[in-house]
Amino acid sequence: MSGRLKKLTERQASESVHLYESGLSLQDLATFYGVTRQSMWDLLRRRTKLRPQVRYGKENHFFRGGKRAVDRAQNVVENAVKKGIVIPQPCEVCGEYAKFKDGRRSVQAHHDDYSKPLDVRWLCQKHHHKWHKKNKAKDGA
Repeated sequence: MSGRLKKLTERQASESVHLYESGLSLQDLATFYGVTRQSMWDLLRRRTKLRPQVRYGKENHFFRGGKRAVDRAQNVVENAVKKGIVIPQPCEVCGEYAKFKDGRRSVQAHHDDYSKPLDVRWLCQKHHHKWHKKNKAKDGA
């Protein structure tokens, strides 16, 4: 779907404005909705004030990034956690919230529905795998 222009529903357009205003980049949103950055920019410029363009450094919101991950929703959550939009919580089943030696938390963001990238539940690895053995998340298609 990359490179193709597709129209978003009014709900998706409103949600993308909210996510952009919360700090996600044009690229994050374009990748998630399967549209070009240009079409996402065009949609957002008509609905909200865009952040200033910074051409160099980490703050360049036009940076394309490295490889594309298969799961776009996980990328959106990962970026939202890095930016402080989403805060990891203890496991909702057992309350575990330890840190590994490498600094990562033992909890994982779990999506019941991948079409809602910031609607996550926090589960430790054990309970996350247990959930997926019995259930399947909606793919958002």
